[in-house]
Amino acid sequence: MNRFPAFAPLLWLLLPTGCATPISAPSLEKRAVEAQPVLLPEAQREPDVVADPGLGARLDGILARAADGHRRFAEQQRTTEAMVRAGAGYASGSEAWTVAQQAVSALETAREPLRQAVGAVEALRTDPAGAGSGSRAAIEAAATRLAAWDGEEAQAVAALAAALR
Repeated sequence: MNRFPAFAPLLWLLLPTGCATPISAPSLEKRAVEAQPVLLPEAQREPDVVADPGLGARLDGILARAADGHRRFAEQQRTTEAMVRAGAGYASGSEAWTVAQQAVSALETAREPLRQAVGAVEALRTDPAGAGSGSRAAIEAAATRLAAWDGEEAQAVAALAAALR
């Protein structure tokens, strides 16, 4: 009979870990410096900068094209409203309904000049040349005007499309 078990050599590996000396490590408790409030620097006010005159001219051109597109949209909207009134009572797929649906689709396409203007103003927002406070104010004013026109046009198209359902 074997008096020496097969796992006895493995016991020698476990003995040193049980005899290890404790180490001295720093405490994980909150330190005094961590209890102090964090003082943030005061926000500095950005100096007012006059808008770039070149930017003003670009914005004026963008707004003029958008206003012209919005005017043409309003003219086409009146024609489309008449077509929708004529086709609203007919079944989906009928000739009058199809003509009215095509007019609504054409009205949606007529929004393109305004969409281009919105995209141009959005590009100016990310342009470093418009980083001054005066330039940003001019860009935001143009964006606000375009957003109002865009909302009017979207609402008009949605109302006409809903009338055909």
